[in-house]
Amino acid sequence: MNPPPARVCHWCGKDSGFGTWPLPSHICKSCYAELLGVPALTREEIDTLPYGAIELDATGSILSYNQAEGELAGLDPARVIGKNFFKQVAPCTDVKAFHGRLAEFIHSDAGPQSFAFIFQFPGGPVEVNITFISTDRETAMVLVHTLGSKPMP
Repeated sequence: MNPPPARVCHWCGKDSGFGTWPLPSHICKSCYAELLGVPALTREEIDTLPYGAIELDATGSILSYNQAEGELAGLDPARVIGKNFFKQVAPCTDVKAFHGRLAEFIHSDAGPQSFAFIFQFPGGPVEVNITFISTDRETAMVLVHTLGSKPMP
């Protein structure tokens, strides 16, 4: 009898063991604990994270946008605050698989959600893992972890 397939964390990419997922988001326990703590960080701490972190309200208005996301997208974080993420900053995300999913997430009591997505940047598409984390208000943190260091061919 063959062992069950290995379970690779959608965030860190490491093997999290065999069997069923301990968490519904397909994120290993250590990453899950780290990501849950992001909303409690100060703006300065969020700006030093090695992955993108964007706080959006229910209308898609950008409340915060960290340096790592600015570098990935080629945008100045200070210039995107207050803009609509889906219409003015990342129109490739204005699809049900992203925008629709975020709208449902913000209005639910769901725990973190994680999924793969492809950003369509001017330099080429970039495959990322997106994780939505609830905050203590009607907003969500959108965490962006690149799955490859370069645009896809």
